[in-house]
Amino acid sequence: MLRSLQISTRWMRKNSPLIALVWFWALLTYAFVTWKMAIDADPHGHRFVLLGSDLSGEMYQVSCFTARLSAALMQFLGLDVFARNDLLYLKTGYQVIVIWGCTALKELYIFLMIMLLYCGPVRAKLWYIPLCMAVLYLYNLLRIGLIPWLAGNGYYTFDFWHEVFRISYYGLIFLLWVGWNEHFVSKQFIRLRLKRLFNGGILHQVRRRWF
Repeated sequence: MLRSLQISTRWMRKNSPLIALVWFWALLTYAFVTWKMAIDADPHGHRFVLLGSDLSGEMYQVSCFTARLSAALMQFLGLDVFARNDLLYLKTGYQVIVIWGCTALKELYIFLMIMLLYCGPVRAKLWYIPLCMAVLYLYNLLRIGLIPWLAGNGYYTFDFWHEVFRISYYGLIFLLWVGWNEHFVSKQFIRLRLKRLFNGGILHQVRRRWF
């Protein structure tokens, strides 16, 4: 029995990166499924229904607020991107609409679910999760402001840049999770193993042999 536990622990330690990835994708899938079950929304418009409650008007206001913040960030960076209600536009006349899907609500929910359900010290989660969500929201403002600026200045197409930034956004979510797993989960596991090794293993054998 003891030997089987030792083999199991050794296998888990050796394959911990693979196990962590499986947990990540399982939690990512769970977050996607629960979102789909709770939300009925138009992927190209403002209609947004949460658990049967129509929140389209509220989400329109959130979209307008997001457009204003994104335009302000672009202007701070020296780029001529402006906002009018739920529109981002350039002086050339090129414009894009900011819908509920551009507010990062879905991505923030997914990251929150992954972090809440994944292992790690709760005390560290109290500051790591808000910090990462702030980073994700700031990156979202950057991406939705850069998309019309890049597309409107003749760099390929809107669909191309939209897809590039969408993939990069989920890549950022993954990197933030990797940072958590490497620093707060993997290192903690190693520390616990070392503590058990010295407190319950080597020292215990010394005490039995000499005392």
